[in-house]
Amino acid sequence: MISVLIFFAVLSFTCIVPVYNLLTARRLTPRKTTKKQFVSILIPARNEEKNIKEFLPRILKQNYPNYEVIVLDDNSEDNTYKELKKLECEKLRIIKGKPLEKGWIGKPWACHQLSKEAKGDLFLFLDADVELQPEALESAVALFQEEKVSMLSCFPQQIMKSWGEWLIIPIIDLMSLTLLPLELIKHTKSHLISIAIGQFILINKEAYLKIGGHESVKNKKTEDTGIARLIKLHGFKISAVRSINLIKCRMYSNLFTSIQGLSRSVYDGTNMKLPVYLIGIILYFCIFLLPFFLIINNPSFIIVLVPLYVIRISTAILAGQDLILTSLLFPLHLLLFIPLALNSMYISMTHQVIWKGRII
Repeated sequence: MISVLIFFAVLSFTCIVPVYNLLTARRLTPRKTTKKQFVSILIPARNEEKNIKEFLPRILKQNYPNYEVIVLDDNSEDNTYKELKKLECEKLRIIKGKPLEKGWIGKPWACHQLSKEAKGDLFLFLDADVELQPEALESAVALFQEEKVSMLSCFPQQIMKSWGEWLIIPIIDLMSLTLLPLELIKHTKSHLISIAIGQFILINKEAYLKIGGHESVKNKKTEDTGIARLIKLHGFKISAVRSINLIKCRMYSNLFTSIQGLSRSVYDGTNMKLPVYLIGIILYFCIFLLPFFLIINNPSFIIVLVPLYVIRISTAILAGQDLILTSLLFPLHLLLFIPLALNSMYISMTHQVIWKGRII
């Protein structure tokens, strides 16, 4: 019975961060602003013909009046450039990316080129697969001004349509919302308490240039969190917020791309040394997975599922995920994280990370 109580106490403690996030995390909701700062929406696009056709027209129909859209065709091997040319208009500028330079990773290189073309006071780095509602840009600018920060990263609501996606994608929000208190990111000076998602980063041009832009993270696989850490190291404030309706994204389309996408970022995103990373995986197993196995021998351990499901429900609500489906898949999500974390470590250390047809 003592061991049951110990597990219950430990798991109850781990509930603090997800419940705190549920109660305090800022949400991007419809807002208005009278200060219409000029925004450059900067979109790197490599092999994105489908997403350009589907989502770029919506980005070009923002209610906010003062913005430009610049899309860089990053040496695509499909019809991305042709689809871009079909949408060419006054708001949209299309540029052809230069060949990848030595020492750079593809996305930072593309974002670096985009920043050189931007005229805005604010830069909005946006992935090509992100869907914006018409009021999204003004709402983000208004929240950025309200928060009085130099960078605002918004986590979109993740759209999942296949079972492969449902098995993998919820793990991202489950882990991030359990480990890091979002509201403390803005109120602490430590660069270690930082997170961002490259799908949506709104940043002040002055702060961006002061940290050295994407050149300062040119060889980082997780350049988004790298920029967030640099912003704080330079004394600026950042804010990480959530969106359910205004900003959405379907990150991956099946099980394979979901595994490939998550594996390329887990290890590097933790910024841990290998021994610490491995110890973290062992602790993770003992805290979150061992109780499920102990229930088989001792049914009284079922009580420890209460704090575990408090974590799952809190994170699912904040992320805008289906409560029933994510609850049913919860044990699988916890189990699958371990091979994903180990695979991420392996491909990072052996330089086998491949994305968009490039070895990173």
